[in-house]
Parts: sequence; structure tokens; C-alpha cells
Amino acid sequence: MQEKLNMHENLINHKILQEALRALLETTGLRGEVVVEGIKPSHDNIVVKIHCADKTAKFTAQMKTTGLPAALKAREDQLPHPPLLVASYITRQTAKRCREIGLQFIDGAGNSYLEAPGLFVFVLGQPRNAELTIEKPNYQALTPTGLRLIFLLLTKPTLLNAPYREFAKVAGIAIGGIGPVLKDLELRRHLTPEGQGPRRLLAADQLREEWVVHYPVKLRPKLQARRFKHLAINGLAPDWWKNVDLRSYNAVWGGEVGAEILTGYLRPETVTIYAHGAIDRLITQFRLKPDPRGEIEILQAFWDQNDEENKPTAPPLVIYADLMAAGNARAIETAKLIHERFLT
Repeated sequence: MQEKLNMHENLINHKILQEALRALLETTGLRGEVVVEGIKPSHDNIVVKIHCADKTAKFTAQMKTTGLPAALKAREDQLPHPPLLVASYITRQTAKRCREIGLQFIDGAGNSYLEAPGLFVFVLGQPRNAELTIEKPNYQALTPTGLRLIFLLLTKPTLLNAPYREFAKVAGIAIGGIGPVLKDLELRRHLTPEGQGPRRLLAADQLREEWVVHYPVKLRPKLQARRFKHLAINGLAPDWWKNVDLRSYNAVWGGEVGAEILTGYLRPETVTIYAHGAIDRLITQFRLKPDPRGEIEILQAFWDQNDEENKPTAPPLVIYADLMAAGNARAIETAKLIHERFLT
């Protein structure tokens, strides 16, 4: 079963990569080829060579499923060549974000951003290729329920061998959803197979990055996010949060404020709050006004409040994911610090 999953995923990635190179040739006239550096294909040794006149630029292919643009850019120092994001289609918003952070990309529609000595390409606005239909695997671990359970396994590994009822209680999920998630993790070799001794996570760093990729897309939207702004008449300075202890409101800091508290490196421009339960008292106390473009975002916390150990911030993994989803250069730099200090 595992071999079939790997083969299916590799076929999908191969199809997307070949279509993106075909589209690149069609829209720019640049020819690309794929080579494997090393014994067997992996996320980090599929190399794309782009030929331009008498020069060749090398990139490490990074499929969109392996990370957010910001996360891929953050891994640049770990790769043999600059990362090249490859996808069936990259939206205009994502393309602009990639250009801002210097992450090069190609897609199956012909959109591209390439920059190397003697080479500069930026193609934007090509429509999606309707013929490039990709059947994606249905991974149970990447559902909102699965992501809650993975978060628990990553942050509280002592619970790896707990009974299902404890998983359900601490992660806030139904018992019936636990088995399929664990089986998915086993099949994809993130978890030791059942019956082979105590459960252990395999390559937890890869599972962590997978969680960071899917959290802002599949779990975060389920957290009842609401945006607010505070008016000047409130007398709140830009760093008003420094004098606020959210723990008295059953809430903690996430995002940029949480990152600043953890690292002292980032001057927050936005405020993210994770709350356990109702937020009415918090809204009233600070006279927050609902505003879909407001700089203050309040979400429902999805982890066990007892795990916070009386700390003023959300778990570092959540803050790291918030920063990676933001994707700007200053957020990426701070995310690297959090990763080094708290997640390695």
C-alpha cells in the first residue's frame, strides 16, 4: 500500500513538472530538463536545468505540496541549488508573493519567475490549463481532524501511546476519526506500524513541515477567525499589547506579537490572539470594532489550555505556522529563529 501511495505521488509530481517545463518553453522559449542528483529521487535532489543561450541555470525542484512559498524560501540554505517552486497552477497573488521574497517558480499554465546570471523571466496572468487535471491523494491526516491530532503528537509526544479516548479528549476530536488518521500516518511512514512495539514518530521534522503547510489552509479557517481594529480615541499605542496579560481573558498571543515575545526580534504590525472560549469581555475591554481589514485577528484556540503552562503565548509551532503563512521577509527571518530555538 505504501509503495502504491509513493508511486502515485511521484507520478503526479512528474506530470506536473513536465507540464510546467512544456508551458515554460511555449511562453518563453526556454528549454528545461530534469536530472536526479543522487541515488534515488527525493524532495531535494530533483534538479531542473534551464538553458538560456550558452548558459545553464540549476534549480532544486520543490513541488507545491512540499511547503508554503515562505517555508521553501526559508530552506534555501539547505538545498544544493536555489529552490524552484513547481505547481500545476500558481495564482496571481502567490506569484507576486514569490517575487517579493525571491522564490522562483514555474507552473503548468506558463506563469514563471526565474532569475540567475544572464537570465530574468517574469510571466504573470496566464490562465489555468484546464487539461491538466491532477487526482490528488485523499490523506486522512491532512483533514482538520487529522491536523489537530498531528499537532498533539508533535507537541506532546508522551501521548503517542495513549488510548484513543485520551487522544480524543486532549485534541478535541471524535474517537471515530483517530484510527484513519493514525493509519494514514503509518502508510506514509510518519508513524511506526501498529504491532511493532510502542508508537514512534518517524522523521518528525518532515511531519512538522507538512503540518505547517496545511494548517493555514485546512485547520486555521475552521477557528472562527474575526478581525477588529482599535480606534485612535482608545488611546492605544502601537505596542499596546505589551501592557496586556491575555491570560486573564483565557487567551494568548500568536502571530507577530507571540513571535516578538519569544524572540525579541520582530516589531509587530499585526496582532493575533488565540482565545479559549468567548471573547466578548476582551472585545469590550479594548473597545475593538469589527473590521474585515483590521490589524487585530482573534481565533479560537484548538489545543488543550492546560498545555500552555501559564505562558502568555501560543505554542511555538502555531506561531511558526502563522509567520510562514504571512510569508513576508521579516516574518520568515523571525520564523527561522523560532524554528532554531524551539522546534529543532
